[in-house]
Amino acid sequence: MTLTQANKPETTGSSSNTQNLTAQAHHLKAAEHLEMASKSHKDAARMIDSGDHKAAIGQSKAGAEHIENASKHVSEAAKKTQAVASKSGAHA
Repeated sequence: MTLTQANKPETTGSSSNTQNLTAQAHHLKAAEHLEMASKSHKDAARMIDSGDHKAAIGQSKAGAEHIENASKHVSEAAKKTQAVASKSGAHA
């Protein structure tokens, strides 16, 4: 397995699987994606340093996908938290 394969975000069935997650689980998934994005971008920097700009592009794209996925999880967590807060009468 190459670095690019190891850091490639999973995209299969993301919308149906993520809808069943709790707000807490969404935040944990977001954190995992941000950690993977960080790793991808650090790997891209190392690749650039070693002169492998073509591989760095792939790593950078994988990192960007992880950031996008993290953002989606944060949005879903906020929706679920707001729904619970609304039911309990709490103010956001």
